[in-house]
Amino acid sequence: MVPLPARTCVNRLASPAIEDLLSIDLEWSHEQIREYLRREFAKWNARLNTMAEGPDRDHAQYMLDKIGEARIKYGGRSNR
Repeated sequence: MVPLPARTCVNRLASPAIEDLLSIDLEWSHEQIREYLRREFAKWNARLNTMAEGPDRDHAQYMLDKIGEARIKYGGRSNR
């Protein structure tokens, strides 16, 4: 078995709540959250499409994955 890199292990152990990671205010209505997630998706998707392979692109993909999880949680569609 190959051990995971230290950064991956730390991220898995200390992963913040999805709301904290995405800066979602829990006082927002679900509609406000869904609108915010649509804007965040557009922002991170544009970044992903302009980046070369590497850690920055991996981070953009990670953020898109988390936005997708949040869209499912708050009743939005995860894929459009």
